[in-house]
Amino acid sequence: MSKPKSRYDYGRDFNPRKYLQQYYKTDDDGKSLEDNLSGYIFRKLNSIFDTCEKGKGRLMDVGTGPSIAYLIPASLKFHYIYTTDFTPGCRMELTMWCSADSAAYEWMGYFKYAARLDQKGEEWEDYEERLRNSIIAILPCDLMCSDPLTPEKLTPVDVMTASFAFSAAAEDYDDFENSMERMGEYLSQGGTLILTEYLEGSYYLVDDEKFHICRLTEEDYLRALKYAGFGQFEISKASDANVAPDGALTDAQDVIVIKAIKNPPCKDVPLREDSADPENK
Repeated sequence: MSKPKSRYDYGRDFNPRKYLQQYYKTDDDGKSLEDNLSGYIFRKLNSIFDTCEKGKGRLMDVGTGPSIAYLIPASLKFHYIYTTDFTPGCRMELTMWCSADSAAYEWMGYFKYAARLDQKGEEWEDYEERLRNSIIAILPCDLMCSDPLTPEKLTPVDVMTASFAFSAAAEDYDDFENSMERMGEYLSQGGTLILTEYLEGSYYLVDDEKFHICRLTEEDYLRALKYAGFGQFEISKASDANVAPDGALTDAQDVIVIKAIKNPPCKDVPLREDSADPENK
């Protein structure tokens, strides 16, 4: 198989609909979510959002892609959701769903699953309406730019989520660390970051196309987050729930969910290796 494609290839080679069919397909009742990776992530995010005050604050999802799956639990708590993505085709999929276009991808199974988790199975259509009303923007985002959301200007949000976005955009660890710092500027002090990422992966597949993932360990993620001024980590892994990534779609070994709080940088965080010694300046 050829070398994995980079972020520069997404506009030409990434098929949003194929991606949805491969990674988010479920039955009409969402029962398959009870024992697969997507369902695990959904439940984990739902439990984190459950600690948030309903209707309080603004949430930004970084690198949303064409999927609204993990925005569903967020919409139960946040009335103002910003979605962002690098690829025009992904933003188009989001736009189609938000406008209730008949050609949009069908998410009924996810909404029914969300309603059942709240023991409100018959009210699943209310969940769908709530999310449509909560998404207030679909914005371009390039994590490798000095200002990822340019030309848009947003004040810092209260919660930031990202699922498999940073590792897909970063070529190496330095790229990942820098992008975390850039996007961290859009999160308020004391705000919450919820990062869902692959562990020890180098690629994922969409149809016959192989896309790059920056190979990162749990230690890499935590180190980059500390440099970006985050702390108070809460960590979960799919393997803890006996769930694993599909080996036919990625070589990643696990999936990690990290909840972190944005604080002032810790004084005991070491200088970057390329930083000059202040004593020599």
